[in-house]
Amino acid sequence: MALRNLPQQVFSVLMSMEPAIAAIAGWALLNQETGPIRWLAICLLMTASVGITLTTAQSGSPKQKDDGEDPVPVPLPE
Repeated sequence: MALRNLPQQVFSVLMSMEPAIAAIAGWALLNQETGPIRWLAICLLMTASVGITLTTAQSGSPKQKDDGEDPVPVPLPE
């Protein structure tokens, strides 16, 4: 229920934090080691997600024109 009220930008940043949370949980619960290359990859992933979220929020995403009509379904080839 909480995710339905969460803005898309916040959700995307939270999802990009998932690998970091998993790495910390693996270290704390399973005593797994995560090397510096993996931490760098996780940081780059989170930075990219925050960056794209900020640039999209500032420039405004293009919205599709809604003329009130339902789209016509395209038949799938058999």
